[in-house]
Amino acid sequence: MKIHKRSLNIFLLAISLALVILSIAFPQQEVNPVGEAARLERKIDNRLSLLDRYGEKILNESSEYLFKTSDIPEDFIFYRYENTHLSAWHGQLPVQYDEYLTAGRHTTLSSVRENYRFYNFSGDSYLLRSFQNRDIKLIAGIKINGNKHLGLDNNYSLRPISYGDGVVVNVRDEPVMRIVYDSLPVKSAFPAYATWLAYLLFIGAVLLALYGHPTLKNAIATSCLLLFFAIAIYKNYPVLYGELTQILSIIMVALAFFIIATSLYICRVDLWRKFKSRISMFLGSAVVFLISVALIWFAYISIYKIEVYTHITLDLYKIWALDWNSLIAYITLLLIFFTVAEFSELLQPLWIKLARKRFSLFSANGMLIYSLFVGIFCIGLTTYISYQRERIVVASWAESLSNARDYGLESHLRRVERQISKDEVVASALNGENGVRAARTRIMDKYLSKYLNVYDVKVEVGRDGRLFSLEDGVQIESGSRFLYAPLSDQRSRYIAAFHYYHSDKGQETVYVILEPKYPDNRSLSMILGSRENSSIPSRYSYALYKDKYRQYFRGNFPYPIKLTDELQHEFSKNGEYVFRKNGYLNFVVPVGNNEVIVMSRPYGGVGTQIILCIFLSLVFYFLMSPLAHKKRRPLLFEKNYFKRRMNTIMLISLLVTMSFLAFVSVSFVYDRNTFISERMMSEKVNSIRFQLQSGMRGVVFQSELTSRETLDLLRRVGDNTGSDISLYRADGKIALSTAPELYERHILWYRMPEEAYYHLRYKNEGFCIHKETLGKRHIYMLYAPIVGASGDVVAYLSSPYTDNGRDFQFDALMHAFNVLVVFIILMILSTMLVSYFIDKTFKPLSAMSRVMRSGKLEKLEDLGYKKDDEIMDIVNSYNRMVDDLRGNAKALAQAERDKAWSEMARNVAHEIKNPLTPMQLQIQRVQRLKAAGDPSWQAKFDDMANVLLDHIHILTETANQFSDFAKLYSEEPVEVPLDDLLREEVSLYDNRPGVDFTYLGLPGVVVNAPRPQLVRVFVNLLNNAVQACEDRPNARVEVSLRNGSLDGYYEIVFEDNG
Repeated sequence: MKIHKRSLNIFLLAISLALVILSIAFPQQEVNPVGEAARLERKIDNRLSLLDRYGEKILNESSEYLFKTSDIPEDFIFYRYENTHLSAWHGQLPVQYDEYLTAGRHTTLSSVRENYRFYNFSGDSYLLRSFQNRDIKLIAGIKINGNKHLGLDNNYSLRPISYGDGVVVNVRDEPVMRIVYDSLPVKSAFPAYATWLAYLLFIGAVLLALYGHPTLKNAIATSCLLLFFAIAIYKNYPVLYGELTQILSIIMVALAFFIIATSLYICRVDLWRKFKSRISMFLGSAVVFLISVALIWFAYISIYKIEVYTHITLDLYKIWALDWNSLIAYITLLLIFFTVAEFSELLQPLWIKLARKRFSLFSANGMLIYSLFVGIFCIGLTTYISYQRERIVVASWAESLSNARDYGLESHLRRVERQISKDEVVASALNGENGVRAARTRIMDKYLSKYLNVYDVKVEVGRDGRLFSLEDGVQIESGSRFLYAPLSDQRSRYIAAFHYYHSDKGQETVYVILEPKYPDNRSLSMILGSRENSSIPSRYSYALYKDKYRQYFRGNFPYPIKLTDELQHEFSKNGEYVFRKNGYLNFVVPVGNNEVIVMSRPYGGVGTQIILCIFLSLVFYFLMSPLAHKKRRPLLFEKNYFKRRMNTIMLISLLVTMSFLAFVSVSFVYDRNTFISERMMSEKVNSIRFQLQSGMRGVVFQSELTSRETLDLLRRVGDNTGSDISLYRADGKIALSTAPELYERHILWYRMPEEAYYHLRYKNEGFCIHKETLGKRHIYMLYAPIVGASGDVVAYLSSPYTDNGRDFQFDALMHAFNVLVVFIILMILSTMLVSYFIDKTFKPLSAMSRVMRSGKLEKLEDLGYKKDDEIMDIVNSYNRMVDDLRGNAKALAQAERDKAWSEMARNVAHEIKNPLTPMQLQIQRVQRLKAAGDPSWQAKFDDMANVLLDHIHILTETANQFSDFAKLYSEEPVEVPLDDLLREEVSLYDNRPGVDFTYLGLPGVVVNAPRPQLVRVFVNLLNNAVQACEDRPNARVEVSLRNGSLDGYYEIVFEDNG
């Protein structure tokens, strides 16, 4: 293990050192156009070689091949001409005229030659060349700037070869363009990132080294070293930009306290040893406690500062507003709470002193409670502060909405009103209905074309100005003819009165009226333009009420047309307040006399907040788990092979099953939302196509697509559907659009995307839904064919799908997030339940194993198990085996006892027979002497009597010994003060000269045992010890009474040096 830690330490230090060297050696963004030009030349040559191979292949294939093939790289551009007619394309150039000939004249593309040349279109740089094969000509190109395959630095720009400055870039050994450095020299961010990454690895290496030598001095040195490097790197390598610069102080403070807390946590044992006295322990604990409380307060201040003073979002429910800044802010907050947990661990001596037990936030229960606290603290606080911030923002939005004037339009009206007043076509409105139509068309086409998606233009002649509420109007500027004259149910309406002289009627007035279209109009030009109040997210709905009546509204919330008296009274009584209704959070903001604006957004509810809280708690729990105090559970078996195998199989099964269910659930929601979205898009494109088809039945020639009638039809249908509509010719070229500025600004291409054209032209599909990228936006474009009078396709309509009435993507994302959190929770619960039930299942088998391992037959006992399952058969078999063993054991014991008594009887007979034989011989000898009349029999009688007495004494001793043996297991056990008994027996030998006795006892030990037998055993052992060592110098006998290895048992040890 030490080798492993040391290897990891060396590895971290090596990586850190390598990054430091790399950051020092890395050039500090010195301007090097020569090197950039050389690098660009190499990459361009490789890319153009691939482009040439595709070009040769496309030249020899049919036009359809270019449309249907999907393996052409996205940065390649191809235009395929047959007899100077464009027949196929892939990718597009930002040019309006991409035909080879236009009105008999050559275009820009007709000048492309076989060698690559540099072209600049709308600020973008391209390399173009041509391929020729009889009547087929192919123009191939590649975009240079913004091409991820070429990787041109954004600080460089490309200029024509004729440009007087810059470094020449050669293409195929020919000078084609120049590269110029346009920006001021800026230091590269890579050295800073590399240095900070090296510092983080250095922190890990140093703390790992401290873990190997955890002393207080080393901890102080480590903290000082790391903090010194942190300050030095911060001063020399500032790495945070944008919003993060506003919370840099929070990040540095959190990092500093984390270093200090981790260093002290590693050497906490030595710290406790140093602060062992009562005063120092309480003072140190007070300091640590105050620091912990201050850090929690600092976390509160940090959340407040981030939410109020920055644009970083911490409210996890607003998942659409989260970004990398939010992630870094949350990491900083969790680091603060992790530091608090480390500081709390230093208070263990105080807990033990006061509560007589340990309490650690890194224990299983402590981690669970603390993680829930962190989740509730962060989610609750961020939700509350975000809510308060949202109220302020909503109030500012309401203030902006209350002032409904369109200052962009007013500025434009000031510029064109003089021209309108002198326009003779506008003056022709006095000549009747045809003149009015001509005047309206003139104003729309020449003066207000960019605002037609927002406003309707009306022209009235000779009516009383009071009918238009001119007396209530306000001049948009002093001396201007245009008045701002809003009406109910309209936001900003503008009216101007132009006076003209008519030869028959005299002086007449022409009124030009601009009325806003339906507020919920979500045309692409409104979304991408500056005329929409884009500061209000689309998820918000709002409505303006004046005198109980709704003036206008936008969004999905079903605002009532008229307020009830109760609701109006509540609005006027409470002023600015918030209420929930129909799953929406509604903000009521008074904006004037009897005027209120109600803004609403979907409300997630308490359930969503609980799920977010649990999610954050789980994240923090796993963050704390590396330092968790793990308690080793006692093993049911010495080997848990089958249990581990079953546990693993069940967990894998649960994981697979729940993953499958989660995947199916998320997929279902995503597919359902996709289906609903596609159905809504198909309904919209079919609705537009039906309305256009009805008005274009008589179209025969392509020239009719650009007529005034067609343009009016497009505008009318666009107003009805609230979207932009473009009309493409049968060859895919743009013909007409209600939003021409989108093409002029190159937001949309002048030709249809090749994929959409292929599906409609070659596959004859009824409509096509094509996802396109407009800058950083992703939008769906709807395409459908328009059939003319001959039954052939004469045009293709195009309309962007901008209806975000329901954010299906957000719904799917939130559903996936909820499923993920619930999945993790269920996975944890399932793991716990699986472990519990497996332990319970194996418990009877564990009991069998434990009893059988004891190896003692008398300890075998029946197992109680009442469930009728597979384990029951094993338990019953085991119980039957135990009963059989008990019977066999009794029979065996009886047989052994009988054998022992038989052996003992033979021994007793032998012991008795041995002295009886000499006794019998002596008596028979005396009898023979007496019978023979030998006088010596009397003398022999005394000798015989002595021998008889000696052998009788032997028989008596033998009888006594057998009597004692018989009583050996018949004495009743009594309570014996074991410690006192041993002390008494040792004291009897303590005065023995030459032997030193020592006794180590356990006061108060009492056992149940036969006291006489214990005394004989103790005396016997003491005699043996004395006999073994009494002849040695410094003879020593030690007797000790101590606890045994099993509960309720004691050990008596006799030791001597003999």
